[in-house]
Amino acid sequence: MGRIMEPLIKTKSNRVIGIGLAIVGLLFVGINIYLIEYQNQYFPKLLCVGSVAFSLGIGLTIFPGGYVDMSVEKSDYWKLKWKRTALAHKLMWLLFSLAGGALCYFFFNYYGLSLV
Repeated sequence: MGRIMEPLIKTKSNRVIGIGLAIVGLLFVGINIYLIEYQNQYFPKLLCVGSVAFSLGIGLTIFPGGYVDMSVEKSDYWKLKWKRTALAHKLMWLLFSLAGGALCYFFFNYYGLSLV
């Protein structure tokens, strides 16, 4: 394979983490929407965690961050990942997290819910 495809292959596992996080977040939000619509109950913290996880998962899929070899110890993996990630990716992760918080706020306003 050429050098052009090399970064895409190296960041494949990072994108899988993002897709998995987005799926879990979508599942949490979907369960809560179902409960709100049909059971007249909900889990407010799970709704917020789900919306932030969904949004952050999309952000991690689009902006996977720096490459870290899997031979590194698990305790050092996330430290190295953070160090090797470009500032633009870190800022986009923060922006997508804030967008997830805004999505949570939207759900609470749309359905007239309270956090307590």
